[in-house]
Amino acid sequence: MKNLEKLIFIFVIVIIIVLIALLVLLKRNSENENIELNEVNNNIISDTNSEYNTKNVDIENTTFINVKNSVDIFFNYANNSQTGILTLLDSDYLKKYNIDKENLSTWIGIGSELISISEEYFEDKKNEFLEIKNALNVSDTKFDYHIIKKIDVLSRNDNFETLKVTMLVKKGNNIGDYILIVNLDKKNNTFSIIPQAEYSEKKENSSITRLSNNILEEIDLNEMNICKILLNVYSNSLSNIEYSYSLLDENYKKLKFETVQKYYDYLISKKQQLEKMTLFKYVVEKSDKYTYYICVDQYDNNYIFKTNSLMNFSVLLDNYTILTELEEEQYNEMENEEKAEYNIDRFIEMLKRSDYNTAYKYLNEEFKKNYFRTSDDLKKYIETNIFYIANSNTDIEAVDEESTGVYAITVKITKEINTLHNYGDYTPVTKKFFIKLNEGTDFELSFNVE
Repeated sequence: MKNLEKLIFIFVIVIIIVLIALLVLLKRNSENENIELNEVNNNIISDTNSEYNTKNVDIENTTFINVKNSVDIFFNYANNSQTGILTLLDSDYLKKYNIDKENLSTWIGIGSELISISEEYFEDKKNEFLEIKNALNVSDTKFDYHIIKKIDVLSRNDNFETLKVTMLVKKGNNIGDYILIVNLDKKNNTFSIIPQAEYSEKKENSSITRLSNNILEEIDLNEMNICKILLNVYSNSLSNIEYSYSLLDENYKKLKFETVQKYYDYLISKKQQLEKMTLFKYVVEKSDKYTYYICVDQYDNNYIFKTNSLMNFSVLLDNYTILTELEEEQYNEMENEEKAEYNIDRFIEMLKRSDYNTAYKYLNEEFKKNYFRTSDDLKKYIETNIFYIANSNTDIEAVDEESTGVYAITVKITKEINTLHNYGDYTPVTKKFFIKLNEGTDFELSFNVE
């Protein structure tokens, strides 16, 4: 009898343990489901105040390129062959409004109705816009530029996508937002367009007839092509100074271009190069948060794209104002002496690129008071004493630790061999820099002034 009671007791204990284990397991699964759901909800935001619910998701690179190519074709026809647009328009849209060659402009707004922004708006804003002449010629009948600002997913399945594309468009003296609905048939590799903010969800088996001009080209998304696309997107943004300024990395903007005017002045100084820039070389860095596409044009200008996707990126225009995450990690692993040498190279790079405003910020305050009251004073000194700085080589000849975190670094600056610039007779310059390492990647310095 006692043995039976023991067995029953043990059996009950085992049942209780099993039940507790099952409850714990169920609770963990429930928590995991909640975590996944929260992550999805954080990534997909429904805009209930909009005309229709849009999902503000990061647009995949392939979708972005397909949309961009479709929109480019549409505006090419808008500028050159309005009747050719008929073949691009959504077939249901054509049938619904009985659109033909005769009434085409009424329905797609190719006439003056297209941009319903007043001339007063343009007059108020025109001084803030920079026209880069590598775009279409300015005229009253052609679109001077169209820039994709935002893409929203309206519906999506394995074979078909419908997207709302918001663009900034300029035509003559009118500037404003314009919306297209773009349908992508991924099965047939075709597209169609509705040139108004009108949307009705397509059936799951919807398809778009393949014609000669509505074909989605095959996309090779290798690193080089992504760099070219990013450079092209940034180049197009230069047509509108205000929008282009918004693409700059926020921290970089605060340090380098505090105002739109400073950014405008920089672009004007680089105008001829910006008109002709092409990708010359590139490198890609990846971190946990971002992928950095570091692009260099034929003039050795840097364009650093800090990306999540082709529709979600910010731009930095040099490699010294702010370091990438990988560069910062490498910097933090350096010995102090290496950091001092690295920062001397950063400072000289600023001088080489005539970025005296940024270089001036790194000068020691007492040194500024004694020798350079303004960044223009620094510029005059460098252009007088090291007039070939833009085409120079530097060699660090000596490094001495003056005190903890303070180094004296002797640098010899010579003219580049085989430079295209003829500076005539010149004497190499030897400068002694005194550099103090501050918090993070910050530093301050001074140098001998004759």
